[in-house]
This record gives sequence, C-alpha cells and structure tokens, in this order.
Amino acid sequence: MSKLVYSLKATEEGGEKTHAHSETGQKPKTKSGKIQILVPKRSSLKHRLHTKDLMYLDFIRWCLEIDPHRRPTAKEALNHPWLTEAKYKS
Repeated sequence: MSKLVYSLKATEEGGEKTHAHSETGQKPKTKSGKIQILVPKRSSLKHRLHTKDLMYLDFIRWCLEIDPHRRPTAKEALNHPWLTEAKYKS
C-alpha cells in the first residue's frame, strides 16, 4: 500500500500568514483565503532514476528516508553494501 503525502501551500492572494512586529507584542494574524493542496505524481524511484541497479535504489531510498531516526548518518551510509561491495571495471 502506498501513501500519499499532502503538502499545504498558502497563496499570496489569501491564506498566507502575516506576522506582526515583535515590538508590538501582538499575536500573528492570518488572512483568510484559498489553500492549494499539492499531490505528488505516482512514480517510483526506479522510474525516476532510470536504473535497474537494485542495490543503488536501496541506497538512495535509505538516504532519502523522511524519518530522521531511520535515515542513516553519513558514516552509516558509507557502510552500505552498494558502496562497500562495489566492483569497478578497470
């Protein structure tokens, strides 16, 4: 099951927050208006990167993990099999 991520973007005509000056001590005011919902295209990393290398796709997918607790550190990423087990042609 795939999940869609919805991103809300307020437009200048209405919906964008305007912040009051900090010297006045007033709370920020919000203009009423339209909100644009952006829905990403359904696509796969394999299709977008035009590759069939499954280890490379796994490496990129791992590095692009949204959750920072699951995303690898630079040191962890350097230990991924795609980098450590790579065989280069001479």
